[in-house]
Amino acid sequence: MNSFGLILSLLSLCFVQLASSSSSKERKKDDEPNYYEMYEMMDLLRAETGKTAQGKKLENFYELVGVKTSASQDEISKAFRKLSMRYHPDKVKADGGDVTEELVKLVQYAGRLLKDETTRKQYDWLLNDAPAWHRQTFRYVGNIRKSGKVTLKQSIILFACLAVLLPLVGQWVGWATALYNYMTARKIVREMGDKEAKRLKKKLSASNEPGMLAMNNDDYWAIVVEQIGWPEVPRPWHIWLFRLPLFAVSSIATLIGSKNKKE
Repeated sequence: MNSFGLILSLLSLCFVQLASSSSSKERKKDDEPNYYEMYEMMDLLRAETGKTAQGKKLENFYELVGVKTSASQDEISKAFRKLSMRYHPDKVKADGGDVTEELVKLVQYAGRLLKDETTRKQYDWLLNDAPAWHRQTFRYVGNIRKSGKVTLKQSIILFACLAVLLPLVGQWVGWATALYNYMTARKIVREMGDKEAKRLKKKLSASNEPGMLAMNNDDYWAIVVEQIGWPEVPRPWHIWLFRLPLFAVSSIATLIGSKNKKE
């Protein structure tokens, strides 16, 4: 992953964390969909139902409960009561068959999810209308949250550090590359001799397209790079993170100055 992709991923992580980290005291629990848990349980549903004797992977919790997506709340409640009898926690050890702790957990979650109208609407949106980026982002961030337990504060600090470090590293990598090219070009020019170097320089100065010559011939390229000279040492304050505030301040100052002149 390149630096831009990494920063973009971390930015999305901060955004999703910020959107999902509001205090439960400020908002009702039912108003805050837990999409992390929904996606996680959907993945568990596919994995666990594929292990049963029937071997059929179920794609959603309506299929698990045994009702259509258009079923009424009464129909869902009746179907869930029958299903909960079969997948009761006491039958996990007694049955010794398809009834596992994971399936019991899925059935109980399906009941909570579909019997409540608010969470059912949220789940229906996720199934039918959620864009592809929504699933990818929440799954990606959810995996980070589970494995690394990254908090919002840690995400912001990490993003801020990378926003500074990556451009600085890019500066020095670019400078090291330019320095390597310059040293290589000097070596080529020395090996060709002064007479040949002067001849190539004259051809370059007489050409209308010296850049094309340099692109298609290593000797011309070496002459051009050698003439450019030693690459300038990177300056940290030249990266966008430092230049952007300075640009904003200078733009505001210019705007104020132009207004004063008009008055």
